[in-house]
Amino acid sequence: MPTSPDHSALTHEFLGVAGHVNRLRTTDPATTTLDVDRLKRWQVLFAKEATQVEERRQQLLDRPATVTTADLADWLEHARRTLTQNPPDTFPPGSPAQSPLAEH
Repeated sequence: MPTSPDHSALTHEFLGVAGHVNRLRTTDPATTTLDVDRLKRWQVLFAKEATQVEERRQQLLDRPATVTTADLADWLEHARRTLTQNPPDTFPPGSPAQSPLAEH
């Protein structure tokens, strides 16, 4: 299992950012003081990215020996981008949320 200082620091940082992404992904808009519409848009528009961050977090927790330092650096960059993505003020035309079957 990789144990370099870089690997440990990246692991710690990735787990922190992934935790923030997970909280945004799972926050019930009805129970938050955040901008509810903006949170809903983020959850819909970035669901795929947030799920990927969560899957990578789970892999790191379940099988740490399979995750390289290079993987962690890439994962951390992706998680940061996902966390800091600002949804548009409205759903873009043709987005999943525009479907009459979309839940929000």
